[in-house]
Amino acid sequence: MSNLEQRIKQKVKEWVADINSAKKLTDYATTLRYPGEENVVTRQEAIEAVDIAIHTSEVVRKALVIDGLI
Repeated sequence: MSNLEQRIKQKVKEWVADINSAKKLTDYATTLRYPGEENVVTRQEAIEAVDIAIHTSEVVRKALVIDGLI
């Protein structure tokens, strides 16, 4: 494996680890999207979801800037 390939793999690994918490947002998206779901999202869970979304957005934006894509 070339040095460039190793650097890319490491970069992606770090990036994915940094936004891993975004997986929690999937549950909220499906719970709130479909009527009849019995799951209730508490105020604290909503605040946590917004914090996760903001963090994820910041990480992705930073990665895109570093890579010169925006």
